[in-house]
Amino acid sequence: MAERTLGWLASLAVAGLCLAVPAWAGPRDAVLGTFWTPEHDGVVRVAPCGDAVCGTLVGMDYSGAMPLTYAKTPQCGWPLMRDFRPDEDGVLNGTITDPDSGKVYHATLRPDGPDAVRLRGYILVPLFGASQRWTRFSGRLTAACHILPG
Repeated sequence: MAERTLGWLASLAVAGLCLAVPAWAGPRDAVLGTFWTPEHDGVVRVAPCGDAVCGTLVGMDYSGAMPLTYAKTPQCGWPLMRDFRPDEDGVLNGTITDPDSGKVYHATLRPDGPDAVRLRGYILVPLFGASQRWTRFSGRLTAACHILPG
């Protein structure tokens, strides 16, 4: 009896969670979190933004003054990734903006193992692009976006 009750409660809890999360949740929520860029010189926080997923530059390896974007604003807090939404295959599609040039590229985002994501930026079609593997960040960040050892 207790086993049946626990199973029923677990099913009810899962059903409740399904109603409480955005439509893109599921296996794709593995893309949420804070990630190192490939060279470990930047940290991007990937989080829900409305009914989509977005990414913000929250950590950088720099000395001296804060690096600026093409628009002469601080790169710390730069909205790097915008409006990533799942397609019929579950791959998230959106845009990524180069903070140095302001150029906007189409991009895909997908989980790449338990602690990584794969970002592919491209022009026109994904075939003509480049991929990066970002790994989960577990260090600390300062208010000025400096990366501290974890």
